[in-house]
Amino acid sequence: MSEKKINFVGVFEIIFAVIVILAGIVLRWKVWQTDLSFWVDEDALIRNAFGILDGKYPIWRGLEAEYSPPMFFALTKPLYWIFGLNEIAFRFLPFMASVLALLAMAVLSKKVLKTPFLFLIPLAILAVNENLLFYTQYYKFYATDFLVALLISIAVFYLSFDKMSYKQAVLWGILSGVASWSAYSAIFYLVGIFGVLFVKILFNFSKAKFFKFLILSVPAGILTCWYYIEVVIRRTNLEWLKSAWNEIGNGYFYPHNYDDVFNLFHYHTALNFSTWQLWAFIALMVIGFVLMILKYKLKAIYFVSPCVVMLLLAFAGKYPFIERQTLFLLPMFLILIFKTGDFVDFYKNGKVFGIVSFCFLIVVANLWKTFDISYLREIWDNRQYFCMSTAREFYKHLETEYRQGDWVYSKGRDASLRIYDRDNNLINFDKNIEEVEDFDNFVKRIPLGSRVHIYIAEYPFVGDEFLKNYDFIKNNYAIIQEIKEPSGIYVLFRR
Repeated sequence: MSEKKINFVGVFEIIFAVIVILAGIVLRWKVWQTDLSFWVDEDALIRNAFGILDGKYPIWRGLEAEYSPPMFFALTKPLYWIFGLNEIAFRFLPFMASVLALLAMAVLSKKVLKTPFLFLIPLAILAVNENLLFYTQYYKFYATDFLVALLISIAVFYLSFDKMSYKQAVLWGILSGVASWSAYSAIFYLVGIFGVLFVKILFNFSKAKFFKFLILSVPAGILTCWYYIEVVIRRTNLEWLKSAWNEIGNGYFYPHNYDDVFNLFHYHTALNFSTWQLWAFIALMVIGFVLMILKYKLKAIYFVSPCVVMLLLAFAGKYPFIERQTLFLLPMFLILIFKTGDFVDFYKNGKVFGIVSFCFLIVVANLWKTFDISYLREIWDNRQYFCMSTAREFYKHLETEYRQGDWVYSKGRDASLRIYDRDNNLINFDKNIEEVEDFDNFVKRIPLGSRVHIYIAEYPFVGDEFLKNYDFIKNNYAIIQEIKEPSGIYVLFRR
């Protein structure tokens, strides 16, 4: 009896994949455990969740400016019942989505990249990606969008419409509809995949295939259209959302110049590249797409279809093709780029193909030579690295220092302190509080002698505005109390 040979390459691939995934999980756990207070976007989303969880309106109908797919709120409900209003508990959903995304990326990358150990590189890039780490501790839908996009991509390469039975078509149709209620990214994937599949059936028409397509697409179409009508068209803030998107893109919803393209790829890759390196990335993705078509044919088109759908919507002015709105496309970008260097796979088609592919791999490695992961030390050592809110610290001071008639300045991110007032109702938030107006104008309308509370935030991403306010207060008003916090300075002064 012959003994089976041990595939040592496969064993070591699994070992290294486990190490990379565990490292990514530890980093995500560290970020999730920072336990920072909710910030303004989370504030609005959580207040929206309260209305849904309390049964004030259905799960698909949100009234606040911030909204998420219905399943996001459905999964939040048991967390809310068990843990109550708690930062770590509410952020458990994005944390778990971010962890599961590592496992999904390992499956997808290994399925497409056949050169031994090559699949570990895009997996490692995802494990340490700064943006993905940030959204691990952020109660919004970006992490779940990312996970669902990966799961659909895996299904693209493992499922076959032609081999699918009618019963399986019904099942996958329902799951597709559930996916559209779980993540915005699913809608772009479903529109792209079903659109391409429909065109294919038209060119090779048969009643049996068309009937199977209806069985597959109708459940997904009904749920997706219902979701679109209820969440998008009937939103009370739809016009505000459109204007906000226009401001983000300076009136443009698509990369309309070099800076837009550079910023988009810089956001996704965290690389400081030159002009030639940027266009080399784009060229590699195009080449990778062509190579994937030669190997996977229609599945390759399914794989990139969400990107095409998003670009078409962007050019039509319906949806912005900008950084975080496209973050779930990052695995697609990485797979396309590294597929050009999958030299062992292409060597099977001829030595020339293998040699050319190996040269591409050298080019890809050269493009990634500026990859800087020094921020990982900051993330590990500094709990304030991803700090986006100071509301909880601010509120603690207000609990002891607030008097009737005091004024509170809480512009922008710090508006989330309203969450922490949900039960105590210490402050009447309809009076004497400002969340929008510039500080200079706000102070001018405060009666002389009034006490004013403000938090001068020093966390990243806010520029010099709050430090300017601090200098203004020191030079013009009598400071009653000043307390230094890890992420800013609490100041109580008299007008």
